[in-house]
Amino acid sequence: MPQRRGRWSEASLRAAMEAVMEDPFKVPTKRAMWSEESLRAAMKAVQEGHMTHYAAAELYNIPRSTLWDHLVSGKTVKRTGRYPVMNTEQEEHLVGRLIDKSKTQKLTNKIIRREAFIMCQEWKLKHNFNLKTGLAGIDWLRMFLKRHPEISNAKQ
Repeated sequence: MPQRRGRWSEASLRAAMEAVMEDPFKVPTKRAMWSEESLRAAMKAVQEGHMTHYAAAELYNIPRSTLWDHLVSGKTVKRTGRYPVMNTEQEEHLVGRLIDKSKTQKLTNKIIRREAFIMCQEWKLKHNFNLKTGLAGIDWLRMFLKRHPEISNAKQ
């Protein structure tokens, strides 16, 4: 029986319920309910000519546009959300700068945000930080500290 738009499939509902059991305060979403394995299988089926991308998307329960984007780019990594302002190497450089700075002064959130802004300006990186205040955003800081817990330790 074909699914009606806007309804949760049985697999999506089961996955959402499991997510709620793990973290009851996290609101379940219908985003990225597919796995990398199903993406790879769908891409392989389309590339080998066994089925169209429409059929593969339906069979493997992947949004058509998502499957198409991955077919065009050739990437099989599941990634949602925004792209980071800095790549991994640049963030590691910033971490080094911050750790060096923590030896001479106490790191605060404002110092971390200012250093990130200065580094982006120096390296001419495209960013959406506040030019008026010269600071990186609070959301960027929160995610940066999540990716680099060693900075949280250096702050203390």
